[in-house]
Amino acid sequence: MVSPSSRTAPLVVTATLPPDLQARFDRLRRAHFPAERNWIAAHVTLFHSLPRR
Repeated sequence: MVSPSSRTAPLVVTATLPPDLQARFDRLRRAHFPAERNWIAAHVTLFHSLPRR
């Protein structure tokens, strides 16, 4: 088990999508995500964290 003090912070990667892909993902988000929780643009999560070696 890894102790909390030895954990590293997660890596956050932010990228800009081309406008055509952003529009496609926004349409999918509106179609499949609850409207009352849909207050940000569609986005893609690449990594939550990387495994520690």
